[in-house]
Amino acid sequence: MGISVPMSGMSSRAIVWLSIAVGVLLFLAGFGLWLQRDIFDEDRFVQRTVTIIGTKEVRTAIANEVIDVAFEDFPAAKELFEEFLESSLSAILDSEIIKPAIEEIAAQIHQALTSPDPQAVALDISSVTDPAKAIVKEIPGLDPSVKEAVRDVPSKIVLLKKGEVPSIYTIGTIFMWLGPIAGLAGIGILIWIIWAAGTGRRSYALRIAGISVAGVSLIGIVLIKAFRGPILSGISGNLEIIIENIYDSFTAGLILQTWYLLFAGLIMAVIGLAIDFFNSWRAPE
Repeated sequence: MGISVPMSGMSSRAIVWLSIAVGVLLFLAGFGLWLQRDIFDEDRFVQRTVTIIGTKEVRTAIANEVIDVAFEDFPAAKELFEEFLESSLSAILDSEIIKPAIEEIAAQIHQALTSPDPQAVALDISSVTDPAKAIVKEIPGLDPSVKEAVRDVPSKIVLLKKGEVPSIYTIGTIFMWLGPIAGLAGIGILIWIIWAAGTGRRSYALRIAGISVAGVSLIGIVLIKAFRGPILSGISGNLEIIIENIYDSFTAGLILQTWYLLFAGLIMAVIGLAIDFFNSWRAPE
């Protein structure tokens, strides 16, 4: 037994509500795709994060965090060497010698985001501190407090404590299944709306669906930007600069693909309007 559609077609109210549902489902599908492609794909995530850490702003923030932690108990030594150490560490973070440690940081951030049991994110600077300690030890006449400060610099600096990076493991697991289903459902409902609208109203249905998809996409872009503050609210200082840059870089991809969805909606609406215009132009006087 087939599905029958009244000759009058689907009501305008049903078309509007189902069109909004299409917009929401397609946005959720895009969100799920972004999570799997940019966040849960470890190789892709690590590669992009290493690039972000390589920027001067982030390197300087990491250098300052290392200095703050390493010289926490030696304010005099920090004041004396802070400017030199900041520029030196920033340069070292951009060198090949520290690249394995940077890649490890990126992998740890990925683990913190995507694991059900996230751990702290720490920078291994032993490749820098061990030679520095050996050199300082042999310098005659150096202030003993400076030698002590360098000697006590840890080989690992905790940049982000356990729990400071919010885990999205549960959300990612849900969207791994929900994303494709939402996409298929959204496309299916869109086809159903256009077919069930009835003869003479399909262009109207296409126009309303397009406007709804564009509207939901625009709201999605606004929400992505609005959630930035609450997500980063628990992080401050040097760490805020690091996480802000990572957040902005990754959400830029989500925002871009949502703009594509918005433009697709506008194209649908324009096609609907064009069909109406063509039909009215062809209609007899």
